[in-house]
Formats: sequence, structure tokens, C-alpha cells
Amino acid sequence: MLIRHVEEVGDKGQIAEWARRQHGAFSGVQALQAGFRDKAVQYRLRSGEWIALASGVYSLASAPPTWERQMVAAILSRPRAIASGTSAAYLHDFQGFGPGRPAIMVPWSASGRSTIATVTRSVWFATLPRVTIKGIETMSAAETVLSLAAELPAWRIVRIFEDGLAAGRFVVEDFDEIFERVEGGRVRGIRIIRKLAAVHSADAPEKGASYLERLLEMLLAEPVVPRAVREFPFRLRSRDARVDAYIPDWEIVVEADGRNEHTRRKAWETDRERDNELAARGILVMRFTYRKLKYERDMCLRNLVEAGRHRS
Repeated sequence: MLIRHVEEVGDKGQIAEWARRQHGAFSGVQALQAGFRDKAVQYRLRSGEWIALASGVYSLASAPPTWERQMVAAILSRPRAIASGTSAAYLHDFQGFGPGRPAIMVPWSASGRSTIATVTRSVWFATLPRVTIKGIETMSAAETVLSLAAELPAWRIVRIFEDGLAAGRFVVEDFDEIFERVEGGRVRGIRIIRKLAAVHSADAPEKGASYLERLLEMLLAEPVVPRAVREFPFRLRSRDARVDAYIPDWEIVVEADGRNEHTRRKAWETDRERDNELAARGILVMRFTYRKLKYERDMCLRNLVEAGRHRS
């Protein structure tokens, strides 16, 4: 009777649902939430219905022993964890990466030891952007590149960065948040990422600002756009300023946003102060990035024309 009672304790359907969502794995906490106490858990382990993947992490014996199951088990083995490093690279389909020992990232205060995974700790864990791939929570593609830069040689990071850009897995702008976050700190791998971002920036020195200006001129040359005055001067309360282009008929300022690594943080504050003062005068400021002007010019034109029609 005791054995029969133990068998019937817990909601098997709930466990099956969690296992279905998590590649066959589930945690001891989830088992407890489903009504399985320690004796019921031990009974199912002894009977072979469940198997232990790690301390406090289990799997249905019927679930296939896939890499994804091991990855989920590694994440479930910690209160808070996400896929990182080589595991994140595999999930994001970076070239040259396959399934291997699970790699996870945890908060800095957590333990860095694990019997089933390679663990990295981060002081920025709570604010890291993340995505879900194949039902597995992982860091963003840009964060993955940074995590790899801390452990791989520079030549591999160059290839990963350029392949990722070409495949559209990330854009250079995705690294801006990283640079802001680590400003003034010492982070392994950040130097090579900064150099690569500078080389591939829209306004990198070898490309010159003139290319960005030509893209803006092509937009403003469209017949549906009224005459625009380039380098138009404004007298402001704080300082005199010039804008990339001003369309008097619509009272719209059009700016082409570059990405000069050395000046953009200071200029960002100044530009926003200027934009707000122009807005106070009833002048709309519209900003278009290099990527938008080059690859999505039709959308830029549509947005500009629609704004102009509303104002005219």
C-alpha cells in the first residue's frame, strides 16, 4: 500500500508538460510544484521512470539524450542561468561551433562550479540582453561575441565578427550598449571588439563622412521631397549650430547619424539638447542611420514624406 501511495503522488501531466517544453528535462523545484515530494522523486528514480541529470535536475527516461537536454539541465541546475560562450555560439549558428560541454553564465554572486557545465560569472548578468532559441534562454548574438573574445584568439574573433555581420546575426550598432556598459572598466576581449566595430562602423575613417552624406543627398533628391538646404545654420540659446539638412516647407530637420567612436557620447548629449530646442520652436528633427539610408531608403523616404504631409 505504501508503494502504491508513493506512485500516485504528484501530477504526472504537469511534469510531462514541463519536460515537453524543456527537451525532456525538469528541475526538482518543478517536481515539488507538481506535488512530488522527496520519497516520490526517489521512487521514480529507482524505478527508472526518471533519471538524474544533475543535482536537483531530472529527465523522463523516455526523453532522447540530446545536447539540448543537457543544456537545459545545466541551466536548471542553477537558480538563474543562461547559455553563454560556445553554447550560445552554437545556438546562434555561428560558423565553426558545434554541440559540446554546456556553457552557462550566472550572476557574479553565484558559484562558478558545476559538474555538467562550464560556468562564467558576470556582474552585469541582470541587465544582459537575451533571446530564446530552441526553447533555451541565451545571451544575444553581440554578447556572445564578447564572451568568446575573452577566451578565443583574435584571428577567430575577427572571423566570427565578420561572418556574423555578413549573415545578419547582428549589426555594429548592437555593440553600442556593450561599450556603454563597460566604459571605464577592464573587460577581457573588449579591445578587439572595439577595433572591429570601429573598422566596420558607418563612418569609419577609411569610408569617410562623404559616403554617408551622399546617401542623405540621394534621399533628399527624391522628387516628392521639397527643396532642402544643406548645412543649414540655426541660432540657439545654448550655441549656434548647423544641421545636415533643413526642409523649410515642412519645417523638418533631417540628420544622417554617423557612429564616430571617439565623439559620439559627447555629441549625443549635445545633439539631443539641440533637438529639444528645435522641437520647442515647432521644428521636427528626423534622424536616419547609415544602415537605414543604405538598405532601407524606401522606408526612410516614406516616413519623411508622411511626416511632411502632416506638417504641411
